This record gives sequence, structure tokens and C-alpha cells, in this order.
Amino acid sequence: MYLTGALSVVGGARLSSNRLSNTVSAIGYSTPGLTQETKDHNKVTPFVGATYDLNAHYSLYASYADIYQTNNSARTIAGAYLPPADGIDREVGIKGSWRDGALNGLVVLYDIDQRGLAVLDPNASIADQRQFSPYCCFLQNGTNKSKGVDAELNGELAPGWLIGTGYTFNINHALDGGELSSATPRHLLKLWSSWQLPGESQRWTIGGSVQAQSSNFAAGFICGQLDSFGNCLMSRQSFREVQGSFAVINLRAGHQIDAHWRAALSVNNVFDRIYYQTIGIPAGDNWYGEPRGFVLRVDGRY
Repeated sequence: MYLTGALSVVGGARLSSNRLSNTVSAIGYSTPGLTQETKDHNKVTPFVGATYDLNAHYSLYASYADIYQTNNSARTIAGAYLPPADGIDREVGIKGSWRDGALNGLVVLYDIDQRGLAVLDPNASIADQRQFSPYCCFLQNGTNKSKGVDAELNGELAPGWLIGTGYTFNINHALDGGELSSATPRHLLKLWSSWQLPGESQRWTIGGSVQAQSSNFAAGFICGQLDSFGNCLMSRQSFREVQGSFAVINLRAGHQIDAHWRAALSVNNVFDRIYYQTIGIPAGDNWYGEPRGFVLRVDGRY
């Protein structure tokens, strides 16, 4: 909705409810599923945003949104499900548009607060943990804060030259000073570009991409011994898996053979960098990224 010729406002709300259903099975028999709703029914999470046009190329942007996030199947010592976490997300930034909308960019500052996240209950005994393993035992007093900068530039820099790039800087801390999302790197850069050569070489297109990030890690707790029902037989042990900073480079060259045929050769992970594409919990739940690879593609259109 436009309030003036330069100022526009958008808003809305989402209505959410969580419902959990667990079925406990064992050798030789199965108990009926236990269904229990969380304490938050018909949770309303509003959002509102505003944009102010400075001129033909630049506009200011601000938004506010409530956060609603389930605590999955986490339970207390007494066996009750933890209600969902909540919080707020605030953003402010500037957007730019050039070349009649062919090139667009933005810089956004964000600040996120989360409350009511599940944290391990230090008073839980091994017997307590066995009762609802692996979803016990937690307290709902986790509070996290995350803030940083997002920057993007996408579109046509010049005739025949395309670009897509984004950079994220993120600082996050739990209430006790720990990491909110250790699997999320503090610095993340993605850059893609493609250039159609000029003049007599215009049948050729060359390009590539870079993905670079700072170090990240996964940390948590794991049980060293489980019985046949998945119950923990000993105290949980902490773990920490660390990945150093890395960059992956891909290259591509394409040739328009004629009006109907086109060929392209891609070299992915040019320097054969060994890295984890995902790193997380549970321990060992890490997946390697693709090694160096070559792809030749030929397309025909009639």
C-alpha cells in the first residue's frame, strides 16, 4: 500500500499450530501413537515492512517480524514437550537499481533475537535421559542473538556481462556467550559471472564461480552406547568437529556452434578442494563436497 508517492508499506500475519505424533515400536509389539499438542495453539506471527524511494535508483527498506520456531520433539525431565521458541527479526537497508532494472543490489543490516530455545538440563540423570531418549532432557531457557550484514549484486553489469554475487557477515551468540549456529560461517561469499566475448568471438561465453567461507564447526552431545531401543546407557559426551576456511572455484566455457547447436565444458572444483558441504549434528553427520569433475554438455534446438 502506497501512503505517498515515495513511501509504501506492506504487512501481514501467519497463523501456526504444532502437533506432535510419536509411535513407540519394539520387537514383537507396537504401542499406539502418542499425540500431544504443544502449548502454543494458533500462534500469530505478524510482520510489517516499509520502503521509501530516495530517487530513481535508490530506496530505503525496513522490516519487523515475529519468529516462531518449533523445538522439535525436545522434552523436559517430566516428559512434557517444550513449547515452540519465539523472537523478533529486525532489518534495515538500502536497495539500488540501475540500467533500467537490469542490475540490482542491496545492503541489509539485520538483528535477530530468539527466546525459549531448548538447552540440555544439567540436572538430568542417565535414568531420566533413558526415559525419552534421544529427546530428553531439556530446559526452555535458551536465548540467542544474531546480527550481521547481507549484501547482493545481481544482473547485467554491461552488455553481455552477467554477475550474481552475495556476501554475508554474521555474528551470533547464545546467552552464555557461546555460538548460536556454529555450522554457519562468520564470512560467506558467493560470486558467479558470465561474459559473452565481443566481436568475431561472440559465439564464445566464458565464466565461473567462487564460493568461499570462513571456518565453521559442529558441537553437541552424543551417547557412546545405546541399547536395542535407542536408550542411552551412559552419560552423554560433548563433541566438536571443526572445518577450516576454504574456497571452491568452478570454470565454464560455452560455444554457439550454429543456430541449433551449442556446447559447453564445465570444470567444477578446479583445485580439487576437499571440504564438507554440510557439517552438523549428530556427530559424523557430515557430507563431503563434490571433488574435481568435468562436464561436457551439448544442446540442440530445432
